[in-house]
Amino acid sequence: MIDAQHAISPLTLTLFMFHMLCNMCCVLGYPSLVYEACQEIFLLIRRFIATLRCHTLLYSKKVHSRQNSIDAGAGPQILKEMKLMSRVFIIEDDDALRRELINVLELDTYEALSCSDFAQGAQEALGVHADLVILDLNLPEINGLNICRSIRESSNVPILVLTSSDAEFDEVMSMKLGADDYLSKPYRPAVLLAHIARLLQRAEGRGAAHIDYAGISLDIARANVSFDGNEVSLSRNETCILAALIRARGGIVSRQDLMRELWETDQFVDDNTLTVNVNRLRKALERAGASDMLKTHRGQGYSL
Repeated sequence: MIDAQHAISPLTLTLFMFHMLCNMCCVLGYPSLVYEACQEIFLLIRRFIATLRCHTLLYSKKVHSRQNSIDAGAGPQILKEMKLMSRVFIIEDDDALRRELINVLELDTYEALSCSDFAQGAQEALGVHADLVILDLNLPEINGLNICRSIRESSNVPILVLTSSDAEFDEVMSMKLGADDYLSKPYRPAVLLAHIARLLQRAEGRGAAHIDYAGISLDIARANVSFDGNEVSLSRNETCILAALIRARGGIVSRQDLMRELWETDQFVDDNTLTVNVNRLRKALERAGASDMLKTHRGQGYSL
């Protein structure tokens, strides 16, 4: 039997080539009717690929299951694991870029929605129960940082900041206000999708694990750290970093290992992004009373 993922790749490539042909029709001045027909075919092919992925994923789950059938409790869990069920909400004012993001996401079988009123961006994102939010900072009517803060005050939904700003201040402020990740435009689709997949994987949770070390108690499910009776809430990144340090039991965890833990790669991540998250974790531990517990080993990494 042909591997579904390998079978789909040529179809995806064909789809991209056909989309380019559609655009060429428009540039060369072919009748609008021809162009519109090409666009309709393009949408049909895209839906076909999404549907094929959906069915192959379901079939794969059934084949590898030890049960003869999927009961009512297992079915929703299988669907939950499929990217097709992940809803990404886009807050981006550039029409062309917003359409491009929607295409990239839908080609990878995500459900993509976009903001219609930037002043109400946070409320819209929360209202549609998004699984992840892609947020631009430079928006009309409102600063994207304000939207980031508003969302984080009400929800732990992953926030990926995607902006043309390469200012260190914007990246630092985004992380301080609760963003989980930060990418600068122009972006590479494959890199963006890798970051999204990682954020969603982490958001699915790592179970109700409760781990302890040196008096520090971390509730991973609730993203809370406690020390000497004091409890402090953590962001997802802070929780992930602290969990890696606790599991090391006093050993040094390198920056590269932490970046791979957070984003599954250290190749596309700004080194300063990790530093921001570590500093935020250090301050959270101080608020809990665990001052000087997080140690920096210059040139090596971090430990507890």
